[in-house]
Amino acid sequence: MARGADLGDGIEAEVDALVGEKIAPAERDNFVELAKRDHDLFEKMVENRPKLGLTGQRTVKPNEGDTPPADPAGESLAQKALEDADAAE
Repeated sequence: MARGADLGDGIEAEVDALVGEKIAPAERDNFVELAKRDHDLFEKMVENRPKLGLTGQRTVKPNEGDTPPADPAGESLAQKALEDADAAE
């Protein structure tokens, strides 16, 4: 295996270690390319990025009173829009 291939594999491993922590999976290939072209810039960019928090689980609970009011006529807005569209034809 050539020395350049070894270096590329090391860079890919370095970037892979940051995926999900500081780099989004969709950004992986771009960061590999950046690290190969300008490793100092790559390091600066990663250093300045906040952690993504993709590995933690989050639960969102609705606040009390966040329930939308019931439609007094018993119709949803979508149903009303469909009826209005049919009537316009």
